[in-house]
Amino acid sequence: MQGETKPAQSDMNGDEPFRCGFARAAVGLAHLSTDGRFLHANPQLCRTLGYGIDTVSQFRLEDLIHPADLPRYRTQVSRLLDGEAHDVAMECRCNTRDGSRAWINVTLSLVRDKDADPDFIVAVVEDIHKRKQQESRLRNLRAEMQELLQLNVASQTAKAIAHEINQPLNAISSYAEAALRMLQAGTPDPVKLSRALESTVQQAQRAARVVRELMQFLQKGETETGAVDLNEAIRNALAVVESNGYGGFEATTDLAQDLRPVRANRLQIEKVLVNLLRNGVEAMRAAGIATKSIRISIRSTDDGRMAQVTVTDNGPGLDPDNAKRIFHPFFTTKPRGIGMGLAISRTLVEAHGGLLWLDVGSAPGATFHFTLPFEE
Repeated sequence: MQGETKPAQSDMNGDEPFRCGFARAAVGLAHLSTDGRFLHANPQLCRTLGYGIDTVSQFRLEDLIHPADLPRYRTQVSRLLDGEAHDVAMECRCNTRDGSRAWINVTLSLVRDKDADPDFIVAVVEDIHKRKQQESRLRNLRAEMQELLQLNVASQTAKAIAHEINQPLNAISSYAEAALRMLQAGTPDPVKLSRALESTVQQAQRAARVVRELMQFLQKGETETGAVDLNEAIRNALAVVESNGYGGFEATTDLAQDLRPVRANRLQIEKVLVNLLRNGVEAMRAAGIATKSIRISIRSTDDGRMAQVTVTDNGPGLDPDNAKRIFHPFFTTKPRGIGMGLAISRTLVEAHGGLLWLDVGSAPGATFHFTLPFEE
């Protein structure tokens, strides 16, 4: 507490109904001097803290606050006394008489004298220890459920991996056996033999692609990040898509020239953008849409902590069943797709502290959003 402390004028003797209400209140109540000493405390407060009425008057409230929470408590009291707030509240731990620690919610209100100078503080102390214990149990339960969910996802992913790799391996075996039989016959048909060998190579390449994308998906560890201009990243991604044969669409960009840089790995974020753009182009081509268009926009989230990028195409969109599975590894709506692009993209965005999701309410077309934290 700061400054010179005046004798407090709190008087519990003048108003009998008030005195009775103070004593019988179901929450802890106290009058404190401006330096935090207990002037009056009701029985409920004494029960919460474990001290008798005569004993508690020997302390200041901050003497009972857990050391880890004391800086926050002092900051709140300073705000109150400096006139920055009419009342303040905080949850903190307190040290009780038996040596245990209890969670309390403390609300402090400043009472001023007739000269508008700080006179005394009214403290409302609520015992929230049981609530905190329940919250802790819920957090532990959620963590256990999340672990079980991850084990289930890992099991499903392993099955998907086995299926995706077994398909090309079985095909390679069949084509190789056919080629071997033709060679053993002594007079192989050059055309049929060439087809069998070409198909073997194609399936081997598919298996290699599955493994390569799987490695990208499973890759862990820190990424080298820096300040990234999302406007520039979008322009780079559009150029990559065009050069890779996925052009032929009208790109509309709503960029934010004064947007702060985000903290990210530039190449990985450009990979996410390229993947979203390619998916949109492929969906529009498959639907036979003559005038293809993709709109890309950037804005700050409402809390100002993140940049949000939105990519919208005018394709056929996704039906509800596919929308639910679109981020699952190896799920694809494409006849020749592997189904790892969106799973990898979501992993990359989340590794940067952001989110990637499909706007299921958008129509026509598909709309994807992702967020990234601003550079601090």
